[in-house]
Amino acid sequence: MSTYLRINCRHLLSRIPIRGCSSCRGGPPPRVAVQDWSEEKNHLVWSGARQVFDEISERDVVSWTSMIDGYSKHNWCDEAVKLFDSMLMYSDVKPNEVTMIAVLSSCSQKRDLRLGKTFHEYVKTRNVTRSLNLMNAILDMYVKCGCLDSATEIFDTMGVRDVFSWTSMVNGYAKNGELEMARALFNEMPERNVVSWNAMIAGYSQNNQP
Repeated sequence: MSTYLRINCRHLLSRIPIRGCSSCRGGPPPRVAVQDWSEEKNHLVWSGARQVFDEISERDVVSWTSMIDGYSKHNWCDEAVKLFDSMLMYSDVKPNEVTMIAVLSSCSQKRDLRLGKTFHEYVKTRNVTRSLNLMNAILDMYVKCGCLDSATEIFDTMGVRDVFSWTSMVNGYAKNGELEMARALFNEMPERNVVSWNAMIAGYSQNNQP
């Protein structure tokens, strides 16, 4: 998320009064699971954020993207996709690369290949900046949806790759039992991180390989 988007989102959330939730005012009460409390608080916060968003008379791409990204990051993928559709249908604002990254992340979480392909096609046919982060989001979507052929095609055509790009492919091959391909790609990596090593280790473990 860009710095401008973070600031906009923070400003949006700062306007939201949180009511009707004692745990949100004083922290999680005793014997209540922290996860349940956190989910309750997030629900109230983003419900309030949506109310503020709906009251904005003139929304720009940052306003739309802040809400879509917020939904996506809190795993409310259907809401993210619905809001993206509304952005296309009812406004003159065009999605940018950050918007597309957010909505593609929702497709990855939902494992919705059909929808992911639709958004990939949108990127290809519209004037959306194809940054490394956006291409990584498309790559990650195909990997998580189990479509390794399309993921490989994206990876092979990427002019610039980073450790995330390489690790996504290694992880995809490893999870689908293609350990030789995963290992070959792993050996080609210009740099590796903990996630890269964990992907290989998990791949061997899942496939009962020493």
